[in-house]
Amino acid sequence: MFTDFYNDWTGRPGGDLPWMSEEEARARYGKSVVIAVDAASVGPDGIPQPRWLVAVSRGAIVEFLDEHRRTWRRIDWEPVDGRWFRQYVADYFYPTDDRHYRVSEAELKVEARARPDGTAYLTVLDRAAGQRSETEFHDVDVSTFWADPPAFDEWEPFTDPGDAASHLSQDWIA
Repeated sequence: MFTDFYNDWTGRPGGDLPWMSEEEARARYGKSVVIAVDAASVGPDGIPQPRWLVAVSRGAIVEFLDEHRRTWRRIDWEPVDGRWFRQYVADYFYPTDDRHYRVSEAELKVEARARPDGTAYLTVLDRAAGQRSETEFHDVDVSTFWADPPAFDEWEPFTDPGDAASHLSQDWIA
């Protein structure tokens, strides 16, 4: 299913907008934001229960969702020299596992940022404890952080959540 604005509270396009047709999404692809919403599972009310969302514009933002439509991982792909670079991976941990929370309500956020030059950062934001830490890394091998932009509807390479942000950084320690 496709939209240009997804409401994670309702599981539908924002406002009263209808879902975008595949034809419209295909025509917009590469020109304006298109959000592909995983609809492999649909609830009895007809609302998709997505495992992921892929928002494509210049690059892409991929969000991985749980059964409460909470984002538990986000991966950002930035266009660089005709390819996409996986510059950001963030994991979100919420107070309880029984309801929807916005990402701003996560008690713990662990994010890994990388640059094509091999500089990388691991940031841990512990809102519950009121603490933030950041570690900088140099000479990180970013050769596996690259991908070719997908053709329309070829999201599979981008819908693998991969390693947690904290696990990525373990490989960065020399």
